This record gives sequence, C-alpha cells and structure tokens, in this order.
Amino acid sequence: MVRISRRAILSAAPLLPLTPYMARTLFGQRRRGKSQLYVGTYTHEIAPGNKGEGIYTAEWDAAAGAFTPLQLAMKSADPSFLVVAPSGMALYAVNEVEGKDGSVTAFHRDAATGGLVERNVVPA
Repeated sequence: MVRISRRAILSAAPLLPLTPYMARTLFGQRRRGKSQLYVGTYTHEIAPGNKGEGIYTAEWDAAAGAFTPLQLAMKSADPSFLVVAPSGMALYAVNEVEGKDGSVTAFHRDAATGGLVERNVVPA
C-alpha cells in the first residue's frame, strides 16, 4: 500500500486551482466510453522504496465507477508534468531530472490503445 505523507499533500495544495484544467487534460481522451489516464512518477528514490519507472496508464470507466490497475506505459526519467495534445495524438512530459537540467519529451500516442512511443527530447 502506498502511503502519502502530509508533506506531499501540502506541497500539491498550490495546484488545487488548476484542478479543472488538469482534469480536462487527464480525462479528456475518451475511447469506447472510457477515459485514458496518464500518471507521471519520479524515478529517483524519494524515500526508501518509493520510486516509479516513468509514465503509467489506466482507464477510467465512468459507468462502472472504477479505474483499471496502473500499468507502465513508457519508461522516462522523472516525468513530473504531463499533458495530452488537443488532437489526442501526442503526450508531452516535463522531465525534472535530479541534479541535472530538465527536458521535455514528446511521445506519439496511439489513440486506439493509449500506448506511447518516444519521438523527441528537448533540453529545458
């Protein structure tokens, strides 16, 4: 079970006003009556045993009111902010690599499966 500390919740509090925009980005990509969700994770160890591998994906089924289990969609270094292009064909990730300059990674997004293919990385 994943534990979320008060510090993590408080550090995310300034993002609360952005919730409507983030929800539109996260849940705006629909297929077969379901919504595709992408989650970026830090790939460096934040606390003992707490690190991800990159970008994960799940489906939201509004009719059932349930998510599918998260699955690794693509390995990427510290993808902290994700956005799906309005066309639904691309996903952009801001990579915050610890101790280095960051970058922005562009992925081609398969609209049918939600799968990702890395296309370009640009230093920030």
